[in-house]
Amino acid sequence: MWAVSIRSVTSDRDKLTAHEFEKRGNMAYNVKNWAFLASGASNVPMGFWFNNGTSDQGAQYAQGSPQDNGGDLVTNSFAKTLDLQGRVSYTITVSNHGSDTWMELEGGGLS
Repeated sequence: MWAVSIRSVTSDRDKLTAHEFEKRGNMAYNVKNWAFLASGASNVPMGFWFNNGTSDQGAQYAQGSPQDNGGDLVTNSFAKTLDLQGRVSYTITVSNHGSDTWMELEGGGLS
């Protein structure tokens, strides 16, 4: 199981707020209340990293999962970035084609 440190981090480069994971076990993660997406939200960037960005966890799959009835979330893109300080971050963008909803971040490593 992954333990999650809900410490928000803002990248100076793109002003993206990310959340940090601390690895403690297997590669799957499910993080409730990751973000709130209003109806009609489009391509909202969401970032995360592992161990303050010092741990490259390889290929990661992540998606937004609606937590409220009527939410219809589409994960639009995936990115992996290595910044100038050598930190690895992962980013997805999510759109909500349904009702307002809290989003659970679901994902894990690919092997």
